[in-house]
Amino acid sequence: MNNLEQLKQLLQQASGHKSPEVKVVGETVTFTKLCRITNEFYSVTISISQYLKWKAGVRIQTVTPLLGPEEREFIISGMTPAEWNEMFKIEEDAEDEYVGIEDNLNVIDLNSLYSDSDKEEIEKLKKKRINKKQK
Repeated sequence: MNNLEQLKQLLQQASGHKSPEVKVVGETVTFTKLCRITNEFYSVTISISQYLKWKAGVRIQTVTPLLGPEEREFIISGMTPAEWNEMFKIEEDAEDEYVGIEDNLNVIDLNSLYSDSDKEEIEKLKKKRINKKQK
């Protein structure tokens, strides 16, 4: 079975999936979807060879080393970068000093579970975030 036949078979199996629309043009495969956040189309293009290797089980990072993580995630999950950021955004007004979980009216202090090196790393990340907001 040649690459084009393999590709057609894989695309038929994927039809009806909530992933982006997949189009084959020449020697490339393009994934396109209307982003529900920006209301703009987002697309990523890879070669047929890369697509077939990925579908055969090779890690997408290995197959598409020149794509960024957001582009690879789009191919895998169909989530655009804007949708990803919306889903996992951190509340801007969330209190950074305390992280806890309420469990039957008892509050578990998660900060006590971190090692000293973890706490130092968290503080560095907080400072970076504050500096980023101030710019």
